[in-house]
Amino acid sequence: MLQSLKLSNNPLNHFQLKQLPSMTSLSVLHMSNTNRTLDNIPPTLDDMHNLRDVDFSENALPVVPEALFKLRNLRKLNLSGNKIEQLNMTDGEWENLETLNISHNQLNAIPDCVVKLTRLSKLYAANNLLT
Repeated sequence: MLQSLKLSNNPLNHFQLKQLPSMTSLSVLHMSNTNRTLDNIPPTLDDMHNLRDVDFSENALPVVPEALFKLRNLRKLNLSGNKIEQLNMTDGEWENLETLNISHNQLNAIPDCVVKLTRLSKLYAANNLLT
């Protein structure tokens, strides 16, 4: 069964990822620079309990896809190089996150709940609009 899917730097314009939620053994998903939008990322990844490492960098996403907030076992998340203006997360999300890269976005603040992530050891937030 597939555990790692790395499709970065491919022009996957119409690749809808419909089969992605059924890949329940997947632990690594790298889709940097693959023309991801909110319309072509599955709205739910609830059954992907093994997903630990996600890379959606360099995709011009305007917000963090809602499905990512529900990944309880996520350890590493790269959202750098998008157009994200705010992190709409709440307490209890991303409890196991160790590395978060939100560099090169449009963020003007980092929410308090990021500071409360007890396992977070690496936070990259360079080149935003932080004041």
